[in-house]
Amino acid sequence: MHKENIYQPTEALFMRWTGLEATLRSFLTEAVNEPLFVFSPFITTSYAKELLEHQGEVHIVTSWRKDHLLAGVSDLELYNLVKQHPNWHLYINDRLHAKVYCRNFSTLLMGSANLSRRGMQDTEQSNHEVMIKTVCDAESKQHMLSILQNSLVMTDDHFDTYQTWFASIEQAIQSVDTGSVVEPTSTNELFLVSQLPASTSPHRLWSVLREDAKVDNSWNEFGAAEHDINNLGMRVRHFSTYEEFKNALTHKMTELRFFTAFMERIDTDGFRFGYGKEWVQTNCIDDPVPYRKDLTRTVQNLFAWVVALYPDEFEILQPRHTQIIRRIAPQERNELCSQTGRKLNASWYIATIGYPDSGVQFKSCPNCSLYAGELIFRLGRVREAISQQSSFGFTDKRITANNPDGIHSWCLECRGTGDPATHTDRAYTVTELSTSQGGLVNITKKGV
Repeated sequence: MHKENIYQPTEALFMRWTGLEATLRSFLTEAVNEPLFVFSPFITTSYAKELLEHQGEVHIVTSWRKDHLLAGVSDLELYNLVKQHPNWHLYINDRLHAKVYCRNFSTLLMGSANLSRRGMQDTEQSNHEVMIKTVCDAESKQHMLSILQNSLVMTDDHFDTYQTWFASIEQAIQSVDTGSVVEPTSTNELFLVSQLPASTSPHRLWSVLREDAKVDNSWNEFGAAEHDINNLGMRVRHFSTYEEFKNALTHKMTELRFFTAFMERIDTDGFRFGYGKEWVQTNCIDDPVPYRKDLTRTVQNLFAWVVALYPDEFEILQPRHTQIIRRIAPQERNELCSQTGRKLNASWYIATIGYPDSGVQFKSCPNCSLYAGELIFRLGRVREAISQQSSFGFTDKRITANNPDGIHSWCLECRGTGDPATHTDRAYTVTELSTSQGGLVNITKKGV
């Protein structure tokens, strides 16, 4: 290895130890089938080809700052090399100064040497460099992922922009412009599972980091919370209440492209939990690709985060032993009852005295309620012969904790015609039910 700054009382010596290139070559022969991450501001394309040619999946992060490109220490030809390998990826980060060579976030070389002959080789013109080999800990991994997340993913369109700019500059003039040719956005297409939430819910993330809840050490819950908060670049101490934190978190999550792509896949029909695991497995770029059984907790978290952050846009149904996440149709959202202030698109329940041991329970129909502008109730459940006497009917697909029998959301007539104007029989407003029940009306979200 090269080493520098060895100080003697009488003089300062700069010594270069041999073998830095040999150390890197040896490192590159280890676990060649696992992803390699290279962080180097200056890269010589021909040297990168020589050293990395036989690697499988490679992620290269480098700087293409204007002055670096004009000085020749950064090279646009690197993209053409990357394109020759289907499993190679190039990221541009003009703030990069670190030099790190990491194998699958397991082991790494780090120090001062760029991926160039002057940085790695032992000649009279070589730089004085140092590198050490160490284990990649969780904090180091998170820092590297953060750099990747905030880098520009190089594409053909971006490359054309760089080439056009480079061709327009008079090469004989020394540039002092240290800016970027293309400014990276806050989002990219880096679909790593590690970008997705590791905490079970946003509120749980808040509670764990605020030390308001006992941490579950059986699966390193505190480590999961630290992963999430670092991944988002946030700190809970900056917020006084959970609502403030949640609002900021909702905005931050839009910068995680993997998370937003998952939300975009959810339609009004929804999909089951098993498909969620399949989607994450298919779309992630992790190598090796995780088994679906290993994605159970990840998809559980995704379902919980989506609904917690966007409760007016998504809901979770639970027929039998699985979950379905679905997007709430626009016509179902936001309208409030003129009499009670409750959301018209939700199911509400009113039970007669003595229920469930006796009597009946009424349920609101969201479609009828939206049409009327106030909650419209119909007969929901009767303890005997439930299905025969209900105005809604039942299905396993809608079984949840609040709906253990799986009663349908819309009434039978709305499901048949979709037009609530065609049927008004057997319908009651809140006022009508209150009158018929002697004023004892308790509206709840629980249908039991």
